[in-house]
Amino acid sequence: MADRVNPEYPTKVPGMNDLDFRDARVLIIDDQEMNIAMLSGMLKKHGFRQRFSANDPFAGIEMFQRIAPHLVLLDIEMPGLDGYGVLARIRQLSPDVMIPVIVLTAHTEQAVRLKAIDAGASDFLTKPFDGMEVIGRARNMSILGMMSRRIADENRRLDEAVKVRTAKLEQMIEILRTAELALSAKVNAADQSTNVMRALAARGARNFASLAETVLDTSLSNAGETPEWLAVSGAAERIKVTAEEIELIVDAERRELTLSRQRIEIRGAVTTAVAAVSGTAGSRQITITVQLEGAPTHVVTDMSWFGVALQRVLAEAIDCSPTPGIVRVGWEDGVSGSGWLLVADSGPEVALDQPRDLAIPFDVRRVQPAGREARTGLGLTIAGALMQMLGGDLDIQGSAEGAIYRMKVATE
Repeated sequence: MADRVNPEYPTKVPGMNDLDFRDARVLIIDDQEMNIAMLSGMLKKHGFRQRFSANDPFAGIEMFQRIAPHLVLLDIEMPGLDGYGVLARIRQLSPDVMIPVIVLTAHTEQAVRLKAIDAGASDFLTKPFDGMEVIGRARNMSILGMMSRRIADENRRLDEAVKVRTAKLEQMIEILRTAELALSAKVNAADQSTNVMRALAARGARNFASLAETVLDTSLSNAGETPEWLAVSGAAERIKVTAEEIELIVDAERRELTLSRQRIEIRGAVTTAVAAVSGTAGSRQITITVQLEGAPTHVVTDMSWFGVALQRVLAEAIDCSPTPGIVRVGWEDGVSGSGWLLVADSGPEVALDQPRDLAIPFDVRRVQPAGREARTGLGLTIAGALMQMLGGDLDIQGSAEGAIYRMKVATE
C-alpha cells in the first residue's frame, strides 16, 4: 500500500521552515526483520534520510542512547523485554526531552492502547501497515521530536549562561561589598572631618548597595552584558573612587599631606592644568582661554597639590558650561601678599556660595535656565580642602554670565 502515498508530500511545517522531517533520525525497534525492512523502505522512499533499526529490545535501548533519535517506531510484542519495558527505559533515559514514540501493534483492544499510553506512547500504527498513515504520522511526530530536542538544547544553553552570569554578578556584588566596607572604614577614620563628608560617604555606600541588590533581583533569563550588569560594574568603580577622594579630603583637612611649598611660575602651572583637562573640554566643545595680565610671575605654593586643585576647578567649570561654551582663566590682585586665580564658566545659572556645602555626590548642584543639569561629585570639596591646606582658599561667586571660582594663593 506504500504506492498510495502522495509523492508531493510537503517536507516542512508552515512557520518552521528550518525544520525538515527528512533530517529527522528515526529509530525502528522490532524483532521482526520483515517489519523493519518494510518500514525502513517506506521512510526511505518518502525522503527520510537517517533511518536506524534494532531487532532486539536491549540493542534498541543502547542505540537510543547513542543516536539520540527524533522519533521511535516501537513494536510491543518482543521477547526478553516487551515494548512497555522499552518505553519505560526510554523515558528514564530522556526525562527532559519528550521524544515521540509510535507503538506498532496488531492489537486493537482499548486495554492495550491505554497501557501503552500510560507507559509513554505518543501514537499508534496498526498492523498491517498503511503506507499513507505510516508516512503521515512519522512526518508529524518527527517534527515534534526535532522541536523537543531543540527546546531542550536551548534550555541547557540558557541554564549554562545563567550560571555564568550569576557567578559574575555574585563576584561583582562581593567587590561592591568589599568596597563598601573600605568606604565605611574611611568614614570612621574621618571623625575630625565635617558632618557633611560623613553624610556623603554614607549616602554613596547606601546607593551602591541598593543598586547591587536591585540587579540581583533582575531576571537572569538572558545572558550577556545588560544595562543592569554595566550599572553594577560602573558602581563598583565609582565607589572605589569616592572612597579614595574622601581619604584625600580628610588628609588635607588634617594637614597630613606632604607639602613642598616653593615659588612656582603661575603661567606654567595654569598651562599644565589646562592641558590635563583639554580632552574633556574638547569633547564638550568648550574653549579654555587664559588671560593672566597683571598676574605675578610666581606664586608660593605646592606645585603638585595646587595643580590637583586647579584641575578639579577647571573640570567643574567645563561641566557647568553649555555646549559649545567658554571657560576663562584670569587673575585678580589681592592684599597682603596674596592674589586670586579666577576660573569662570559660561553657563547662566543660580550660583551658590560655599562649594563644600554643595558638593553632594550624584545630586544636582545647579540647574541652568536651558534645562541642562550640572552634576558634581567631590571635585570642589577636594579643591577647597587642598587650597586651605596650602594656606589659601576657594569660594564661588555668581554672576549673570555664570559662576566664578576664586582660588586664593600667596604671592610672596
